[in-house]
Amino acid sequence: MPPQAPVAAQADLLAHFPVRPFRVIIPEGLTRARFALFDLQGNSWPLGASVNEELARSLVADGSWELQAEQEGFLLLRRSSFID
Repeated sequence: MPPQAPVAAQADLLAHFPVRPFRVIIPEGLTRARFALFDLQGNSWPLGASVNEELARSLVADGSWELQAEQEGFLLLRRSSFID
């Protein structure tokens, strides 16, 4: 991820990203984010485990986001088209 890229992530994951102009909790920030990080096995607040995974998978399925990485229960998504 570019250092200043807009990021949306679950509450427990935001601390893993450096401070940047746009860093927000999923799902509110998805409309303006370039990258999104989902934890499918850990704390799924605020959506709940099944809704959280369903949201992540549906974003990829509809083509609006691309799966960049999937490992150990984490999904990293990148918006398919994004204008900085």
